[in-house]
Amino acid sequence: MTKPPKYFETWLARGISFIFNPLWFSILFIIYLVTHKGYDRADAMGIIIAGSLSAFILPVLIIGYMVKRGMTSHMDIPERSQRIVPFMIFSLIYLVTFLISVWTGLPGAFNAVLFAIFINTIIYGIITLWWKISIHCAGIAGYLSATTLIFGPRHVVLWLIVPVLCWSRIRVKAHTPMQTVVGTVLGGVLTWLEIWLADYWFNIL
Repeated sequence: MTKPPKYFETWLARGISFIFNPLWFSILFIIYLVTHKGYDRADAMGIIIAGSLSAFILPVLIIGYMVKRGMTSHMDIPERSQRIVPFMIFSLIYLVTFLISVWTGLPGAFNAVLFAIFINTIIYGIITLWWKISIHCAGIAGYLSATTLIFGPRHVVLWLIVPVLCWSRIRVKAHTPMQTVVGTVLGGVLTWLEIWLADYWFNIL
């Protein structure tokens, strides 16, 4: 059996990296959350608006502006040193969104995920001062942890996405194997711990 040409592998890896970008995945998570938790219309709309703005629309606009101004070469922000400021801005966005969400009384599961994203972004930013980890892998692992905790263990099958994503990030030369593994472990474990503690203290799930 002949191996597929390298250009096909690269094309496939780029497609996987694009599809499983945490920015896109955040929208899927939000849709799944509001359609499977039975929230009323007001809560569902609040989650859609707050989640979409903080986890997708504003980050895409900010990174797009950076690309247009030549502050980074790609929407993935491949340069480690150029990730610091966006991490600071994103963490502030997540914090403000979390505080507004709590103040307006949006559901606890959504607030716990927002808070986890806020804390994780700060931690990733601190690590990035010295080393570059895969935010693709960290972000997807975080959402998978949240999905598994909120919706039940049957969703563990979704974790099959992770090795495929790790392979894609390595194949496009965005990260080393260690950077994908550390990103996955950090995103998965931190989010799991944060949401589990939130449920333990506040019974939100």
